[in-house]
Amino acid sequence: MEALFKEVALATSLREGPEGVERIFWTITKERHRTSKELALQVRLPIPVVAAVRREFEKRGLLLRQGGIRLSETGLRLAKALWGIEGMGAVSCARCNGTGLEPVEFSEETRAEIGRILKCRPPADVTLDQAHLTEDCVLRKSQLLIDEGMILGKNVLFLGDDDFLSPAVLLIVRSEFGEDALSRCGVTVIDLDERIVGQISEMARRSSLPLRVESGDVRDPLPDDLRGRSDVIVADPPYTCTAARVFLDRCIEALKPESEGTVVFSFGPKANADRLALQEIWTSKGLALGSLNLGYNRYEGGGVLGGQSDLHILSRVPAGSGESGPRKTAFYTAGTGRGSRPYLCTTCGMKTSVGAKEQILTIRDLKEAGCPGCGGRKFRYAQKDRRET
Repeated sequence: MEALFKEVALATSLREGPEGVERIFWTITKERHRTSKELALQVRLPIPVVAAVRREFEKRGLLLRQGGIRLSETGLRLAKALWGIEGMGAVSCARCNGTGLEPVEFSEETRAEIGRILKCRPPADVTLDQAHLTEDCVLRKSQLLIDEGMILGKNVLFLGDDDFLSPAVLLIVRSEFGEDALSRCGVTVIDLDERIVGQISEMARRSSLPLRVESGDVRDPLPDDLRGRSDVIVADPPYTCTAARVFLDRCIEALKPESEGTVVFSFGPKANADRLALQEIWTSKGLALGSLNLGYNRYEGGGVLGGQSDLHILSRVPAGSGESGPRKTAFYTAGTGRGSRPYLCTTCGMKTSVGAKEQILTIRDLKEAGCPGCGGRKFRYAQKDRRET
């Protein structure tokens, strides 16, 4: 079996190797797909690569083209030998489009308004690696930015916005929260494409949105008035490590120096070597991955990547904020000295701290011993005074 996957990986020059071939075969085994594009969405590989592997499977009699992509009798026997199962045959969920995410519900009026905005997007310029988010994804991503506290009361910078996400999210803020909340938002867009600059500028003017649009190239340093001003950066660069590095340089320039800041970073699925290179770029910029949503972004059309990319939420880590000194040698959290927690007696109000460096180790021990002041055995957690830390 292993030899078969090696053979197919060699025949298709698959960078993911035999493991990538096995992943494609497993995905076909557990779920029926109608097209190579659907399969590519699931395995997060380029459509031509998946199509090439599919053809190799067909040459070996493992797949049939009847009613989509499904295992032949030979393929079923292989699945049984590998994993002790037969093809499951489930069809990808139409409701979530394979993302595993429930569609966001909006009023018909809001959907209609966002739909009108998106129809104004100029045709995607493939020489700039532009690809437009689907309407559902614009709505879902807008709601994510709002729900995660990245829009209301924040200064947000979009490094490029051929999706027209910036006017969409502000109009949703107005629809859900009103003009007072909208007035507390500040959004800036920088884009190289003058068509986008002109269209979004006109939308902002016509709809009275707190949205500034500037013409600029992210390969150049930010203008002085945009440096160190942003709480949140939204970026969807070309899917090369060079572009990722340049975009993240602009992100670091834009973030407020006194805050950690947030970078909402979209990037297409890559082989493990490229993923490692991308992680090394984040680390070199002092950025930590907070969350990863695989296949979150969905684009119109498809392209070789199957019309999808991953959504990374990154935060800047201030220098020197990690473990250092004696704490670095600790294995359990109690040994770091960070486990000290204050509790107030609900009877007399006396505060007692528990932890590795205290006389009482845990709240359970404190309850058993009783309050040092009155002997009471009921306590509530008291927020630490910053001066104590």
